[in-house]
Amino acid sequence: MRRNEQIGNVYTMLFAGHDTTATSLSVTMGFLAYHQDIQKEIVEQIESVVGYDRDPTFADFPKLNKVLAAFLESTRMFPSVYVMIREAAEDTVLKIPNKKGQEGYTMLPISKGTMVTADMVGLQYNPRYFEEPYKYKPSRWYGLENDSESFTGFSIGTRACIGRKFATSEGVAFLTMLLRDWHIEPLLQPNESKEEWGKRVLDAELVLLLGIKNIPVRLTKRQQLLM
Repeated sequence: MRRNEQIGNVYTMLFAGHDTTATSLSVTMGFLAYHQDIQKEIVEQIESVVGYDRDPTFADFPKLNKVLAAFLESTRMFPSVYVMIREAAEDTVLKIPNKKGQEGYTMLPISKGTMVTADMVGLQYNPRYFEEPYKYKPSRWYGLENDSESFTGFSIGTRACIGRKFATSEGVAFLTMLLRDWHIEPLLQPNESKEEWGKRVLDAELVLLLGIKNIPVRLTKRQQLLM
């Protein structure tokens, strides 16, 4: 690998990876504040795996699958990188499945040099691939290997995001430390219900990345049981 390419890859991981991971973590906090039952289930796993006497280590990562699943599901519903652009290196034909309920495929010829844009939002909300796509459902990722191509939020193949393992490790570590010590709940406006908060807050905001603009939550210190 050439030096310039190495510098470019490091820059991508440290700069681009910072914003995308931060956006996904913010979205995850919003969803967990809204879905208290899922937050409780995740905290129980953190208590079981890590406890309160030590900080998590990388060896704990495979055992914190519910923490990872919450992070991946947030990334599915609000993909920071919402489009992927590729240039065809040679003449090819894309084999596109017909609409759900229709058998067969549609063949789409692509000429060399054609720019192809993949709609990541449309892909990750496609009921062909995700049951109840508009529902926050981390359990759909339970048992998923970290490098599985079933999750497309970091792209797949030879051009996949080089920071995937770094981002998922960072996300799991942050959420584990946060949720172990702090309870997250919605910060409601006067006379606002949780459902109204969800409609107001859990909505897409497009700036440079796709995410949520503001996530008003309240953090309350958890009461640890003394054994």
